[in-house]
Amino acid sequence: MPSLPKANFGTLDEVLKHSKDEWQPLPPIHHGKVYQYTGIAGAHGIIKSNMIWASHSLCLNDPSERRYGWDAIREYRKQGTPVPGSDYAQSEIDRILANEEGWYPESYVASASLDSDSLTQFRLYGSVELSLPGGEWETVARNRERDDRAPVIGGYPQVPVGRGQWREVWYGYDEAVPHILGMFYTIAAYIDSFEAPAYKGYNYLTAFMALEYLALHIKNPDYEVEKEVRLVFTENTSPATVEVREINGKLIPYVEARPVPKLPDETEDIVQGIRLGPGAGGLRNQKAFEAHLARNTRQKGRTYYPPSINQSQKEFSG
Repeated sequence: MPSLPKANFGTLDEVLKHSKDEWQPLPPIHHGKVYQYTGIAGAHGIIKSNMIWASHSLCLNDPSERRYGWDAIREYRKQGTPVPGSDYAQSEIDRILANEEGWYPESYVASASLDSDSLTQFRLYGSVELSLPGGEWETVARNRERDDRAPVIGGYPQVPVGRGQWREVWYGYDEAVPHILGMFYTIAAYIDSFEAPAYKGYNYLTAFMALEYLALHIKNPDYEVEKEVRLVFTENTSPATVEVREINGKLIPYVEARPVPKLPDETEDIVQGIRLGPGAGGLRNQKAFEAHLARNTRQKGRTYYPPSINQSQKEFSG
């Protein structure tokens, strides 16, 4: 007998509703365009599926992508700065920081840049730049249909569709410190409220995931040139949303994501522009991408206005 989906024990929103404007526990949502650099095969897959993949945070190419943020949060707490809230709330925060590796995080990450036509990004990540909308995105169940209903299984609501937002990352410990303190304030208020989520009261896992979300938005300043923005999902996921792929002998869990539709039951094309960088094939591939976009457009019943396809004028040296 197949197991039931995991219960949703609370979400990031449950924690953030206890925040205040002056605390700023997270970067603001970036609503403008973001630029994802990928290869020809990656661009083909995104156009065809009209989705991007967000990989599990423990399966990122560089494990330090997650560790750096957690190390910064733990280091700040070691300084002994008091956190408003009860002794119990502070002890719970310390308990999480002492054993954050003891939890398997339900967090999935996709990355992009705010820098368009970047020779550095072309060199590191692929010869094609895709322009995508920022703002709020959602994960998609395997049947590729949105489902905002929350059936109750095992006494707890299930949330089959997770939400996330594109946000800039903070580079370095000093830049992150005010926001680490803001998240500590917010989590302490959440713990002391005993109201979130309303159906269960304070939950340790939910507080941990709020810190996980923060950690994934703190990066080593050595990478500041990348001007990275991240789309992070930290909702408890279900078998309906998580897929698995194999890369170099490793299995990578991931979720598929797309922008939240502005109108019900209307899916928009997520690729808003293409730039072909050095080594991307020139005019031949440009014409192929034009045909690919025309064939896979979701703008059914409306006039098709193809996104722009441009050639970068930059070249690799040597």
